[in-house]
Amino acid sequence: MFTRKPSPPFPEPVLHYQPEPETPHAETTIRDLPLPELKAFHEKVGAILAKRTAQAREDFRQDFLQKLELFGMSVEDFHEKPKRKEVKKREFAIKYRDPDNPANVWTGIGKPKKWLQEKLDQGHSLDEFLIAGAPAEPAPLS
Repeated sequence: MFTRKPSPPFPEPVLHYQPEPETPHAETTIRDLPLPELKAFHEKVGAILAKRTAQAREDFRQDFLQKLELFGMSVEDFHEKPKRKEVKKREFAIKYRDPDNPANVWTGIGKPKKWLQEKLDQGHSLDEFLIAGAPAEPAPLS
């Protein structure tokens, strides 16, 4: 009969690695970087930021245009025209006319027109230029 020999126990592994004794680890922060390294880091971060910003803008633009198309809209739909307040233009009857030039007229409101003021300065009377049927008194100056 065969008998088995007991197998020898496994030998203990030999560790060749010797861990370094623990020393306090000084963390390097951005504040500790020398100026040339800090500038290089700044340039790298700036380039990455510019690239990602451009990509995010383009992604947003594409998404926005797709949604506009989906709803049948255009960019012009977002440009509201400012509402202008309607000014009611009042019409006033002409009360004074220059007999020498019928195109020269005045309603009697506000300062007299230049043509009328010149005639008044020459000694003419306001009543000479009054249109028939118009009230004789000019409106108060505003």
